[in-house]
Amino acid sequence: MLSGTDLYSPLARASQKVDQRAIREQHGLSVPPRYRLFVESFAWREELIKDKDFWHLPSVLDPRLGGNGEIYFRPRIQRIEEMLEWFDGGDEMVERKVLLFASNRFGVYIGTKGKDRDRVLMKEGDLDGGWVTVAKDVFEFMAGVTDNLQEVANSADEYRSICKALGAEGEELDDEVEYWLNHHASDEAKKEAAERGDDRRFEFKKGTSSKFWTIGIQGSKVTTTWGRVGTGGQSKTKSHASAGKAQEEYDKLVSQKTKKGYTEATKKKASKKKATKKKVAKKKADKQRKVKKKATKKKATKKKKGR
Repeated sequence: MLSGTDLYSPLARASQKVDQRAIREQHGLSVPPRYRLFVESFAWREELIKDKDFWHLPSVLDPRLGGNGEIYFRPRIQRIEEMLEWFDGGDEMVERKVLLFASNRFGVYIGTKGKDRDRVLMKEGDLDGGWVTVAKDVFEFMAGVTDNLQEVANSADEYRSICKALGAEGEELDDEVEYWLNHHASDEAKKEAAERGDDRRFEFKKGTSSKFWTIGIQGSKVTTTWGRVGTGGQSKTKSHASAGKAQEEYDKLVSQKTKKGYTEATKKKASKKKATKKKVAKKKADKQRKVKKKATKKKATKKKKGR
């Protein structure tokens, strides 16, 4: 996983000196100090940023910037001259005196005047002409950058919030969270899920969704596993006060899943297992009968000899 501080490296010498006087005379603005330090002292690591999307986490979690992927961005401006070319091309940029720093649907900008000076700004997705401060300066902004939202989230709830900010909803949102859970499931849980042979399996396939859910019961414990078809899934075991309570929970969960449209995919497998169990039981019974018959015969022979 890459972070924002991985994306740029220090220059051996200051090779991009900003000519403040020339910029002021030509464009009527001055490059703010923190951003000036950035462009004079650092360069993008092109091999890491080329054709790649990144996210700034505080912006992702800001509902004003959510929906339709507006909060992704691509670092693109390396030299101040490029920023000034973009500046001259946009009326709104000239009016607010902001410099384009990175590209996305609405743009990521550096403020140059008043309270905006040195701040990183973005346009609000839903309000025409609205602006939001996403960081106090370029260094703070880059510290919050990531290329992997899954690794940043510390819980399923946090990842759900991130996906909502990105515009995911309904089944798409549920699928994303299940994928996160599966991605973060422990190897031990996956192994246990694979080893359980008596679980009932249910599947839901509709549109782009392809999910499975299994359930098993052992005494007072109920174990469920869920995830995308073709993966090991995420497992959870819950203990109950008694075997009876566990059975009640088992029946309730199965009922809930079938009402949601899940269909059982273990009927044939279950029948096969049942037949196998019967076969094993029959073999065991036959063996016991043979042992008993042999013992009876041996006893009868002994009795006959005793006469």
